[in-house]
Amino acid sequence: MSTAFRTSPPTTAVTELPVEYLFTLHLELTKRHMSPGGPEGAEVFLGIIDGTFEGPRLRGRVVPLVGTSRAVLRGQGWARFDYTVPLVTDDHATITISGSGISRLVDGREPRVAFTFHTGATHYEWLNIVQAVGIGVGGQDEVTYQVYRLL
Repeated sequence: MSTAFRTSPPTTAVTELPVEYLFTLHLELTKRHMSPGGPEGAEVFLGIIDGTFEGPRLRGRVVPLVGTSRAVLRGQGWARFDYTVPLVTDDHATITISGSGISRLVDGREPRVAFTFHTGATHYEWLNIVQAVGIGVGGQDEVTYQVYRLL
């Protein structure tokens, strides 16, 4: 098979990414503040007022009123967004989860996020080199993600 560079991707591709389920992350959101206009579109700011996370290897709570979310509203009912959320595990370790993604704003929200982690807790330091993905279901004042580690 040739290793030549393809100028266009195949029209159909099936792939299975190896993943490990990490946890379910539930976020409760504040009322939105909108800043209209801008070169990319209107911005929407949200606070994260509470939440939980639970999985086979870690569980705990979101640090209330500290996390933030910013979304840029794009055309055709889509938004690009960023999260930074501090988590505290049941054994009192602090882990910061940061994410960037895209969400459909009409016909229900379908957020997809790429997550990374930061922690100084030695028993969770394995998270510092994890690239994770989140598949979400959202409502007006909340969003829940199934978070998976890419292997």
